[in-house]
Amino acid sequence: MQVSIRELKNHLSKYIHLVQEGEDVIVTSHRKPVVSLTSMTLSQDGVRAVEGVKWGRGRASFSPLDIQPGKNGKTVAEMVIEDRG
Repeated sequence: MQVSIRELKNHLSKYIHLVQEGEDVIVTSHRKPVVSLTSMTLSQDGVRAVEGVKWGRGRASFSPLDIQPGKNGKTVAEMVIEDRG
């Protein structure tokens, strides 16, 4: 579902409720998407669950994510390095 910033501002509770029910809301500015609202998944201890991150003893451990090269055959890291140079 897409909604303008103005509409979101005027009916915030309505859209928060929809997100809590599992609906993804794309917020637009001048008909261009700028933000995506999605519900958060919490683990048993109330910490937000993030793909590739596991919590134990109050510390995060990271597992490698499967990163696929973009259309030009370069990874995101390679594109960032080129952009900075």
